Amino acid sequence: ASDNQLKPGDVIIAFTDGVTEAMSPQKEIFGRHRLETAFATHDGPVEGLIESIVEQVEEFSGGNASRDDTCLIGFSRSAK
Repeated sequence: ASDNQLKPGDVIIAFTDGVTEAMSPQKEIFGRHRLETAFATHDGPVEGLIESIVEQVEEFSGGNASRDDTCLIGFSRSAK
């Protein structure tokens, strides 16, 4: 088996820079560290992770419209 294969339970998230560059009302960017923290602290299905990240970005930005596209795609290998 190759180390490049997904193992049961592995998750992959792809995102556009609109996620990490979302800006707060104080002109601070969401950043990769917040995204990594959201990823590392989530326990559950990938669908819930995506929803959680979207909610965190929206809350962080104070509901301000994004100047950039915001796209998240996630998938996981089933445990079977």
